[in-house]
Amino acid sequence: IDWLHDDSDWLTPLATDALAQIGTEAVVEAVIEEYPLGDWGFRFSAAHLLGKIHSDAAIAVCLALPKVDRDPSVKTQWASSLLGHFTPRGIDPARELILAGADDRMLLDLREDVVAVAEVLDIDFPERHQWKDELEEERNRPRPFSPAFPASDYDWEDEDEYEDDEYEDNEAEDWED
Repeated sequence: IDWLHDDSDWLTPLATDALAQIGTEAVVEAVIEEYPLGDWGFRFSAAHLLGKIHSDAAIAVCLALPKVDRDPSVKTQWASSLLGHFTPRGIDPARELILAGADDRMLLDLREDVVAVAEVLDIDFPERHQWKDELEEERNRPRPFSPAFPASDYDWEDEDEYEDDEYEDNEAEDWED
């Protein structure tokens, strides 16, 4: 659990994977104990971790802890983790987050998760068909560097090459003054 407090790009994912593989209630309890002391990175990693531990205890925490966190990215990760459990109880909290505009769409579009879980569990909600249509439209929209947007035909070979020697000589002259 201590490694979730580390901000490294390689240690935290390793710790998350290891703790998820352990996956016991002791891991869930340790996350609960450490959560109030955690910085943003710990809270985000904890939310991600509990989405990988498939237990009733993890689901209960995924339902409870977003209520005490104010950060949109962390709340979005909690909602995604809860939806990853494919529990019907995850749909309404995620929908409310989206409808309130309190989710972090730069992190991920929760509508995808909500619609997918609703489809699998055959649960209907007022925005389901609209969101599904919007997501399909976004998926079909051409993206930069896709065949619909061919690469530029700019000929980079025509560029005058910058002479490194010329730069180094000028730099040396500046220092001599």
